[in-house]
Amino acid sequence: MTSLREIVKHNLKAVRAWLSREGFQRFREYSSPAWAGKFPDEWTDRTMR
Repeated sequence: MTSLREIVKHNLKAVRAWLSREGFQRFREYSSPAWAGKFPDEWTDRTMR
């Protein structure tokens, strides 16, 4: 697996994509349907900025 340090050396867009992917992994941790329902909208807003 590629480390973040290796990615940073190559491309800032790749870093942002990697961080976005890592952030989405939190979606699996929600046990509350209400919080899980809010997560995709918030994640999308952050990702689109």
